[in-house]
Amino acid sequence: MDQSWKKAQESSKTGIMHDIFDGEVLRNFKGPDGRHFSIGNGKGRYVFSLSVDFLNPLSNKQAGKKISVSVINITCLNLPPHLRYKPENIFLAGIIPGPCEPSFTSLNHFFRPLVDHFLQFWQPGICYSCTHGHPQGRLVRCTIVCVVCDLPTAQKTSGFVSSAHHHFCSVCDCTRKANGYGNTNPSAWKRRTNHSCRQSAKQFRRAGPSAGENIANQTGI
Repeated sequence: MDQSWKKAQESSKTGIMHDIFDGEVLRNFKGPDGRHFSIGNGKGRYVFSLSVDFLNPLSNKQAGKKISVSVINITCLNLPPHLRYKPENIFLAGIIPGPCEPSFTSLNHFFRPLVDHFLQFWQPGICYSCTHGHPQGRLVRCTIVCVVCDLPTAQKTSGFVSSAHHHFCSVCDCTRKANGYGNTNPSAWKRRTNHSCRQSAKQFRRAGPSAGENIANQTGI
């Protein structure tokens, strides 16, 4: 798991992408100290993906009952690709019971315990008294770097409105009226920013249920 950062540095010299560590996000990803996240000076630095999937436990028969249950999975991306998605290496972080999918706003309640744990892993980190490679103990920092879902669930998990909404894109501030689905000129797209997304989320949270719906319609968040 520690070797994944070194392999990424080697592949960056060739310009060929083999894994998520070769991508722009992790090549520029900084930790809480402002340095690249991989610089741990012997401390563990691990990144994870969050996967949410809604399914019908009674199968998808058209005439049958429509029940929706969700599973929340966490995958360590530091593991080599051939080990990463084996069932024994995927952490089942939670199950959202049915019979219906939770709303956009209520989904946060299911993620809160998981987020609270990862906040500790991020800062100040978790110190293990003993590991196989470090019998004297080791400090570990972790973070979730990406959400892996189908499009409807990805929008809901990340706090964006539906892809059928007027603000249909979670990456850019495109609208169906101004840009439409057929606009394939990326230079005309205004990218969303971390700051703007957080500001819109704060406005929604402070506004309350009725006024919050108007803010979501204006911003898509």
